[in-house]
Amino acid sequence: MRVLVFSEPGDFHTAAVKWALERLGAVVDVLVMSEIPQRHDLTLYLPGKSGWRVERERDSVELDRYDVVWMRRFAKPVPRQDLHPSDHAVALRDWRQIAISLEQSLARKGAFCVNHPRSAVLRGHKATQLLAAQEIGFHIPATLISTSEQRILAFISANLARGRETIAKPFAPVLWRTDGEGEEARSRDFGFMTELVDEVAVLESDVSSSPVIYQERVPKAYEVRVTIIGKSLFAVKLDSQSDRSSMLDFRKVRNWEGLGHSSIEIPKRIRDKLIELHSTLGVVFSTADLIVDTEGRWVFLEINEAGNWLWIEGLNSEIPLLDCFARFLISCNPEFDYGSVNAGRLKLADFTAFGHHIRARVDAERDAMIEPMHPMVFTE
Repeated sequence: MRVLVFSEPGDFHTAAVKWALERLGAVVDVLVMSEIPQRHDLTLYLPGKSGWRVERERDSVELDRYDVVWMRRFAKPVPRQDLHPSDHAVALRDWRQIAISLEQSLARKGAFCVNHPRSAVLRGHKATQLLAAQEIGFHIPATLISTSEQRILAFISANLARGRETIAKPFAPVLWRTDGEGEEARSRDFGFMTELVDEVAVLESDVSSSPVIYQERVPKAYEVRVTIIGKSLFAVKLDSQSDRSSMLDFRKVRNWEGLGHSSIEIPKRIRDKLIELHSTLGVVFSTADLIVDTEGRWVFLEINEAGNWLWIEGLNSEIPLLDCFARFLISCNPEFDYGSVNAGRLKLADFTAFGHHIRARVDAERDAMIEPMHPMVFTE
């Protein structure tokens, strides 16, 4: 069994899953696409069966010869920064086209892809997810996606009339980085995840420049994170309302252990809808975020195929996410059902104990490699 992982420099999930797969007898290669073309060469041979090849300093990787492809983080190639701005723009455009062609080609070769590249147009867009979830019958928050100041103000007013606040959130995480001034000044990061918004904020902002997701603030009893691996679902209850900093968005809490991470049984109707949503979007692995409101209703927020998920097993060792995911990959079965935990379970705790220095190694790897270009990071 040969597994190819597309990842980013120093990714902890990649290191842990590679460790688990190798203990199950798989041969695992990790490819960081941002190393192309500055450090690796990419070639496509036609006609014939040779296909795509990445030539690295230490070896050569023939991309068509893998049984499993895990698209953990499919970073795009990064052209040299010393190119003339016009040349850099052309190179970036061409490399992005090649990356898409490569991604699609791997799927056509018959490898088991997690997730399949053809479904990217569906699964990666929150608006599409919400439309699909609504059609399936999920409860979703009242939502407005707009650049119209008039409609946004009307939406906020309608929520207030029902005793509800309004939140705003981006389509993807956004980070602004300011340049420090002076020798002792440091750059500062300002993130935009989920924020309360009112009429004053709208009137003081340029809401017409970019679409934003506006939703009613759902009164939460607690939140649920579901990790969906084939047909295996693992859900944890997150006590987000127990800490003031996590009430609006549990990701903002500093002490994640305080969220509880206790296992919770998902109602069958919710389980069935999540599986149906996976089928609709063409996804075989994701994490799903839901709210259980103060009236006991389950409210769908979103799914994420490339987010982090091993932190759950790190805080609740009874949840076998690493073992399940590794066995899912080598099964090559989109209908994979983990069933009961076996005696040979591969535990995240064993990986971290085996590589107690793993954080230093991961950081060193990240420092030595070319970081992907993230369009959601802006410098002021």
